Amino acid sequence: MEEIAKPGFLAGVAEAGAHLAKRLKELSQQYQCGEVRGRGLLLALNLQSEIGPQVVGLALQRGLLINAPRADTLRFMPALTVTRQEIDRMIAILGEVLKMLRTEI
Repeated sequence: MEEIAKPGFLAGVAEAGAHLAKRLKELSQQYQCGEVRGRGLLLALNLQSEIGPQVVGLALQRGLLINAPRADTLRFMPALTVTRQEIDRMIAILGEVLKMLRTEI
């Protein structure tokens, strides 16, 4: 509670959520995925195909923990303290994985 009550903390969370949504939308356009849904830091990306379990496995091998609640959807729930650099690293890893899988399809 002390951390959340600090001045600017919640504004930083909102900024991180906006950055994550923006980067996911860019990734979606680049790899022909679907919509980005959700609010703040709780977001989902529709993959347009049932490659979610493969994405999760390949991402984990690269140090990124995400989940696919459905075979065609990825869910993102980073910590409220996530940084822009951590979001950008996540997007880079996810981009590598999507590039690999899209060339196999």
